[in-house]
Amino acid sequence: MRKVLIADASEHWRELLEQALRQEYLVRSCADGQQAMELADRFRPDVLVLDLMLVGTDGLSVLKHLSGRPGYPRVIVTSRYFSNFITAALEHYQVDSVMMKPCSTHSILERVDEVLAAQDGPEIPICQDPLDYITALLVRLGAPTSQQGFRYLRRGILLLMEDPGQQLTKSLYPTIAAEFSTSTANVEKALRTTVTTAWSKRRDEVWRLYFPLAPGGQIPKPTAGQFLIRLADAVQSAVRKQA
Repeated sequence: MRKVLIADASEHWRELLEQALRQEYLVRSCADGQQAMELADRFRPDVLVLDLMLVGTDGLSVLKHLSGRPGYPRVIVTSRYFSNFITAALEHYQVDSVMMKPCSTHSILERVDEVLAAQDGPEIPICQDPLDYITALLVRLGAPTSQQGFRYLRRGILLLMEDPGQQLTKSLYPTIAAEFSTSTANVEKALRTTVTTAWSKRRDEVWRLYFPLAPGGQIPKPTAGQFLIRLADAVQSAVRKQA
């Protein structure tokens, strides 16, 4: 049975959440940050549901303690407040999901199911051909293969990997337009449409691996340029690791 650790200062909330999760998971809970670190080391949860405001040691300190250790759990952070500092820290510690309080026990249960399903899903293979990796990555991010913008994104990511410093509107988009015998305006429009569709269909636990969270814990819709640049960097990094 999968294991879930709840770290939250509210006894009432912990009891409600334990009751909801125990139908499917083995659950432990605590209110204290120090106890959360000890339980995480001993209990080895698959998922940690962590509030940032704990008794004694805070949630960020718990994440710092756990980072880099074997068996680092999937992490769902809950909080009533987020700042740029907190958001950057959550990204650094590879938090899977962020939820603004108040939220329902049902929504937490759904999120636990989602992050474990993502963990069980197939990893994208790092192939010799970067185009295969790009294609799989775009599909995982929800970009529809039926849209022309999908093909423009694939080509654009490859071109940016070859020349990361090129300007998008003056160089990249015209190059794509010439290759596909269309106009630069059509390329920009198709890219925007496909990125918007992918963002609207997104699974946050996947998107947050590539796109930073806003202070409120949400993933803002990227521009087509931001989407291209971030994915080009991600694919380039994956290719370097393979080499």
